[in-house]
Amino acid sequence: MSATAGNTTLLTMVLICPAASFHVDSIAEDTPLDAKAVVANTLHKQITTVEKYKTKNTASYRSFPLMPEIRELFLDLKQQETTNREIFGDSYAENDYIFKWSDGRPFAPDFVTQKFSKLFKQHGLPHIRFHELRHSCASNLIAMGFGLKDVQEWLGHADIQMTANTYSHLDVTRKQAMAEKLGATFGNQ
Repeated sequence: MSATAGNTTLLTMVLICPAASFHVDSIAEDTPLDAKAVVANTLHKQITTVEKYKTKNTASYRSFPLMPEIRELFLDLKQQETTNREIFGDSYAENDYIFKWSDGRPFAPDFVTQKFSKLFKQHGLPHIRFHELRHSCASNLIAMGFGLKDVQEWLGHADIQMTANTYSHLDVTRKQAMAEKLGATFGNQ
């Protein structure tokens, strides 16, 4: 897979399923579309990278519907993984991460953030933090009419208060609809 295709794949995944890392039990040509992509474990970097076989909290452990576009991306990555496994042989690092180096080692937790920043700078775009893609995802979900509880579950927030404190100001369309309905109900009195 080319670097551009890899960047596009990763960016697509983050915009749709905002999570730091992904784990897929298995993917094959016949994997049904109702399968799930699961956020089950994370990588953290302090001085060295440490793999934790758990998420930050129980809400962070979540699954996303496997949309056709994402399924195709996973299948492409799985094929590349198979090829890389043959090339690297015994030195291939076996794991279930989706985004990793050709030798199987998972990307360092800060790799994507750094790559994202360089990509924006390279194309003369204003700087935004990689984490802000989560906010874009949440904003889009709210604009599409999903409630704060839906957004909370999608993002993996531990409680609704975090989501409400961060995103309730974006729910302008619903508030406008509420005002119009109240006006229609009580305005004709």
